[in-house]
Amino acid sequence: MSQWDTNVTIGGQNVTLEIDTGSSFLWVLDPSLSALNFSNRGTYDYTKSRTVSPVNETFTVAYGGGLVTGRVIEETVKIGGLTFNNVSMGIANASSPYFLEQPSIGLLGLGPQATYGMIAPPRGSLVVLWFKLGTSDWALIEHLRHPARALPTPFSVSEMQSFALDFKVTGSDGSASIEFGGIDHSKYVGQLANAPLNSTGGHWAVDDVDFSVGNVRMNTSTYVVLDTGAGHNIATPSSVAEAYYSRVPGAVFDDRIGDGISLWYVSSAVRTLSNFRVTAWANASDPKVLGFPFFENNYVVFNQTGKPSLLYAPYA
Repeated sequence: MSQWDTNVTIGGQNVTLEIDTGSSFLWVLDPSLSALNFSNRGTYDYTKSRTVSPVNETFTVAYGGGLVTGRVIEETVKIGGLTFNNVSMGIANASSPYFLEQPSIGLLGLGPQATYGMIAPPRGSLVVLWFKLGTSDWALIEHLRHPARALPTPFSVSEMQSFALDFKVTGSDGSASIEFGGIDHSKYVGQLANAPLNSTGGHWAVDDVDFSVGNVRMNTSTYVVLDTGAGHNIATPSSVAEAYYSRVPGAVFDDRIGDGISLWYVSSAVRTLSNFRVTAWANASDPKVLGFPFFENNYVVFNQTGKPSLLYAPYA
């Protein structure tokens, strides 16, 4: 699985969006884009909405997969049992081919207010609006083959101003959930680790992260972004990637594969050693990234109660 998607209702119209903690903007592809096949992704047509408010702004967002650009509107967005009014979002009338080929019709950005690579920042991102709601509501969103639904009675839950990601892969459908407003203690084992969250760079990130390869601590102490939109990648300092692949038979180094990314090729005979990909940024100043491997192995909570923090523990 290369991404997590969820069902979202925008202006009364159902669409499938990719969940992305690495950005803060919600946008959908305009149905006028002729290259699109909407059969399984849904469509949003603002001319058919009774809750849309035009905004005299345009947007451009840059991602690893390319660019999207278009107009900004404010809309009513429903996710599970929660309703968000006046959400600043975009309608992309131009897009890189990458986004036209995805199983989703756009992105549900769950990052903090600022967004790296965005021109004309959003007026009110969904997460900022959620944190203004407080903790009186609880919602469970199930992804992929399961329709969005509200959890009627929270179980084993501590209410807090947060959202939690349960991306544990179970069953053939790979169902998972986002939980707004609390922690479900039945979903993890042991104690939740606690690390301060840093959002000043426009991402949910943690400072002073160290990597280990085998039993060897690399003493990297680096800033790391937590990004569900990064796929099966872990972008590390080059010393970590080199140490990791030195232990993989047949790994071949490729100095640069676009955008300053260094990659190693691994033969199909040994690919079963891991279901993720370790890469390295050639530019040491670029942020390091934890993608799917982190979220698929840990119950993760982005907590805004008191001092912002990242809480995580292995799945039960």
